[in-house]
Amino acid sequence: MGMLWRSWLDVSKIGMMLEANRSVSMQVCTKNSGTVNLVFIYGFAEEKSRTEQMLSNIFSKLYSDGHPYIIAGDFNWKDMTCQE
Repeated sequence: MGMLWRSWLDVSKIGMMLEANRSVSMQVCTKNSGTVNLVFIYGFAEEKSRTEQMLSNIFSKLYSDGHPYIIAGDFNWKDMTCQE
């Protein structure tokens, strides 16, 4: 997994928030939105409970940081599971 961003964005803490090999994070600071945490994940195929545990750990760190956040990625869940 990798990330690219425009050179004019103020990006920091790349990969420092989370210690997981299935996710990557960074903080982006803009003059309009302030600091926003971006997290990209790759969930466990056929193992929803492991992906949920990973998300729980990610949410815990994001809540303690206090900044707004965006989580994106491949959760490896079937369509109906995501709709629940």
